[in-house]
Amino acid sequence: MSEKSKNILRKALQRGQAPKPDIDEAWQNLSARLHLASPTAEEEEHNTPKLQWVSYTLKGIAAVAAIFLIIRLLFPSVQLSTSHTSPKVHSPIAQRVKTTTAHRGSSLPQTQSSTSSPNATTSSPAINIKTARAEIRHAQLPDGSSVWLNAESKLAYTPLSNGTRKVMLQGEGYFEVKHDAQHPFIIDTEGITVRDLGTAFNIRSYSGRPVCISVVSGSVSVMANNKDYTLLHSRQLTIKNTGCELSTVDTYPLTQWKEGLFYFHQTALKDVIREIARWYGVNVVIEQTANINMQIHFVGSRKATLTKTLQDLDDIDGVQVELCDGAITVR
Repeated sequence: MSEKSKNILRKALQRGQAPKPDIDEAWQNLSARLHLASPTAEEEEHNTPKLQWVSYTLKGIAAVAAIFLIIRLLFPSVQLSTSHTSPKVHSPIAQRVKTTTAHRGSSLPQTQSSTSSPNATTSSPAINIKTARAEIRHAQLPDGSSVWLNAESKLAYTPLSNGTRKVMLQGEGYFEVKHDAQHPFIIDTEGITVRDLGTAFNIRSYSGRPVCISVVSGSVSVMANNKDYTLLHSRQLTIKNTGCELSTVDTYPLTQWKEGLFYFHQTALKDVIREIARWYGVNVVIEQTANINMQIHFVGSRKATLTKTLQDLDDIDGVQVELCDGAITVR
């Protein structure tokens, strides 16, 4: 304790030993200054308790103040204040299936996630993801694999079902599979089974259309029409009602849809229009069939309006299309 603090403490303790003040004398001095008349015997008897009460109160306050002062000087680190205790916030521990959704006309993706209980077992529940018209969704699966779903598609993922990772697909999906030889990644679509052998690939399987499986990297095994096929990089298997066709393709145009683009290279005009109509959810009216099978190159943003997309398509030589009564009309 500093010398200054010791002096203050000594003076405070000395105040407690000071002689008791003469209240009557103090009152007479105050009355003389204020020119007050001396109280009668009756008034003096009536007022004495009040003066005594005031004296006792002042003494009590002084004593309490002295105690606080002594504590403060002896224990300067003690905080004499009221504290408020905040409730504890616990961070949840959860497994997440992250999905990113991009809609036509949106500038920023909307991120969503579904969570399971932190007490959940290692056997995860089935995951169902679907997309609406003019919507592309990316999902990060619990096993580390990634999948992109094109518009009007559905995916059901069951991790570790009988030792396998099983997927049911309707529509179009692009897969980047985290390979695990002990737990095969198997996709069922339209009665066709695709087995990952360590790869990235695209599957297009819309109802009423041929199923196309295109390998971007690695390889896949396909069971279709009771036959086994092994597809390597840049190979595509097209399954129709009449049979299966193997071909070598440029996979770049086939996967640009997941980047938000219409990308067609050496593609028949009718197929381009069919894809645009499906994306925007409109019908097609063909008035002129002369150029419907012509091969064209066309690139456009899926975020653009239908009117803008058709204007860009109409700029191609030999193509005449317009929006008429809510339908794409080919003239």
